[in-house]
Amino acid sequence: MKIVLTHEESEKFFYEALCNGSVLASCGVQCSVSGDDNYRKAKERLMEKRDGRAVSFEDVWMEALRGGAKLQINDDNNPGKPLFITLGHVHERVQHSPYQSLIEMEAGEDDADTASNILQTVFFGEVIYG
Repeated sequence: MKIVLTHEESEKFFYEALCNGSVLASCGVQCSVSGDDNYRKAKERLMEKRDGRAVSFEDVWMEALRGGAKLQINDDNNPGKPLFITLGHVHERVQHSPYQSLIEMEAGEDDADTASNILQTVFFGEVIYG
């Protein structure tokens, strides 16, 4: 069976996975906005859109992607070889996440493992950590 998600659905699932996916840090995987000023610029744009209300780092990461920046993925198991993802990767790869993870996310029954599976699929193209 093939699942096809809209860009909006892919972004929603990815955002929710970012909010719930801290388990990847225990695997040695860190994520950040690539480029010195991209995080700051994205945060400023977002704060302006939200009339100065507080924003989370996940909100800023999504704004950075929407603004054309990349997220940098560093994996302690592959040091010195960062990966970079764009919003296009999110749009293409979320739908290739394990079927059960997508169903759980859609039903609001997701947990850290669900999020980890979706993030790994976007970051690495497959689930490589448990």
